Amino acid sequence: MFELVDDAGWYLVTVRSADEAWELLDLATHGGAIPEKLRIKFEGWPTFTMKVDGKDWKSTVPTRVMGPLLELQKDLHRNFVSISYGTANLKKLRDEDRDSLEIVVKVADGSSDFLADLAKQMTVLGEKALDKMSSRDAVVAVVGVATIVGTSLVAMNWIATRQHEIDAETKIELSRQETERLKIMKDAVTAQPRLQEAQKDHVQTTNRLLKTLKPSDSASVMGVQISGPEAMEITQQDRARSQDVELSGAFRVLANDASRGDGFRIKVARLSDGLTFSADVPFELPADQKKLIQEAEWSKGSEIVELHVEGLLLRGAVQSARVLSASIPE
Repeated sequence: MFELVDDAGWYLVTVRSADEAWELLDLATHGGAIPEKLRIKFEGWPTFTMKVDGKDWKSTVPTRVMGPLLELQKDLHRNFVSISYGTANLKKLRDEDRDSLEIVVKVADGSSDFLADLAKQMTVLGEKALDKMSSRDAVVAVVGVATIVGTSLVAMNWIATRQHEIDAETKIELSRQETERLKIMKDAVTAQPRLQEAQKDHVQTTNRLLKTLKPSDSASVMGVQISGPEAMEITQQDRARSQDVELSGAFRVLANDASRGDGFRIKVARLSDGLTFSADVPFELPADQKKLIQEAEWSKGSEIVELHVEGLLLRGAVQSARVLSASIPE
């Protein structure tokens, strides 16, 4: 599986199929030997495929499918910034990142077959991950994302779960192999919790794709066959998506949790509007700025600190916040 490529001890692993991906993910997740000097390459896999049959899909592409297809690109961007920059903030994407991650969706004759080759994008993700993580963590993160977007398992498991929840007449049953692979994915998510968001995003995009079907349509999404009526029966309201936010202002520091090994977490309240949330103070924040934050907390609210924070806004609440800088208020 691992090919020695030079005298410096570098190894290359090339993933060409879903079977190879699952084997590699299983190995990395369950303690198998992973070379530390490693490069990951994807070749001819993964791909996103969708085929739709219906009267609106003959030599035309209904505009209702455009939004869900664009979500595929956004999902990839979210995975990239999460793995490469340790944040959910899409503003971290650079122009060269967007260029290297751009997805090209091919539409076959009759405009009902959609295909997107994601091998290049996954290889770029692998390069970034190996710069930031150990080889084992990088394999779990990147191959985990590849199996989420490049196989039917996550979407199929969601469809099957929904069918059982509503007691649908037609139900998908997972095979023994699929059940075993679902266990591998569960263990991978435990090892790399960021994969949980990748799963949720993929399910959300699948949900949106299926919602574009009319009763007379039928579709195959990543090999999962479903009719228009079945899709209408199982699809749900889109879960709220978070928005990137940057928050600045004068804050009181209400609490401090120093139990984190790589920094600490604070609870803050903004003076201007009373907005209260928790934020991570990263280890790499300059020492003088961390001292300002600690002194503000020790003062029990009598001292104020100016903070610049990035995070996510979901249903009016700030989540995944991270302090970018701290200073003395003017």
